[in-house]
Amino acid sequence: MKTHGLFLMGIMLLAGQGCATQQKLFTVRGSEDLLHTNPIKKIAIIAEAKLMRPRMGGKTSALSLTESKLLVEDSIPKLKQAFEAKGYEVVFAEPAGVGFYWYGPGEYWVYNYDAKTGEPDKWLVTRQDAVFEYPVVLGNASLHTAVTAEFDGIYDAYSVGRLLAYEPQPKNLAAIAAVTKADTVCFARLWGDRYSAGRKAGDMALSLAAALFGVVRTNTLREERTVHILCGDAGSGKIVWQQAHAENGDPLAHVSASGSAGDVPAADAGSGAEFDQDDNFFRKAIAELPEVSHILASDCSVVDRVRSLISCDQQSGEDFVAVTADTM
Repeated sequence: MKTHGLFLMGIMLLAGQGCATQQKLFTVRGSEDLLHTNPIKKIAIIAEAKLMRPRMGGKTSALSLTESKLLVEDSIPKLKQAFEAKGYEVVFAEPAGVGFYWYGPGEYWVYNYDAKTGEPDKWLVTRQDAVFEYPVVLGNASLHTAVTAEFDGIYDAYSVGRLLAYEPQPKNLAAIAAVTKADTVCFARLWGDRYSAGRKAGDMALSLAAALFGVVRTNTLREERTVHILCGDAGSGKIVWQQAHAENGDPLAHVSASGSAGDVPAADAGSGAEFDQDDNFFRKAIAELPEVSHILASDCSVVDRVRSLISCDQQSGEDFVAVTADTM
């Protein structure tokens, strides 16, 4: 999955930072209401994940079911805590599944690693249904219909380059809110690229050998993890916040040791770090979201009403959430 960088460039998030003037320049997608009032109070988080294993010889990347489950199960509580750190009440935070509506190649392999042998069961997927779904969503008909319809719509928009124009369906947001009692529904899409320990060791050996001859390799293996968060207002049915964040590195490096999908081969397990020792990946992912009852700073303005894009030009040291809706 090498389109993530282009996706993130298209979706916004950090336009630049001027060192001389100490200004933080960024553009986000959000409701114009956030310039005047903050409608977000109670949040429902529903997540899905795809962790891909790039294969050699130009073969299509395989989806690792085991590691995708580990990624989404470990990420949910961390994303929940990131929202709570801004004062929001998270009333529902659950994984929906793995591999929803893959609009990549027509078919791809799914690997399911066995902890005892270290070898994966594998099968070829040729359909667009989710590879795996969790009972909490699958077991509720109205919730399942709404969630699958939204992930279908999100990926459909992404596949044709129109994610910044995507609007959740009001009936789906209402159905999810009826079950979760949330006023805001946030869909979180997690994905990453991860290589086996053997491939990484081989790649490092090649780099060391090249360095002996004064050659610097530019096509080294690169691992990454990305989260895309899209939140809709259950009352108005409109987009209220959309943001994405990506970082290079092992997507499972900060997985908690207690992760329930712990059947990844031991040699490939994460570092076992808990949230407070993490790299604050999910806090960075919603860094520009105002705190509860706060609004966007006065230097923010709408630059594209069709796509709900808001640009901010913030002086260094200015409190981004210093203005509260209660004082307006």
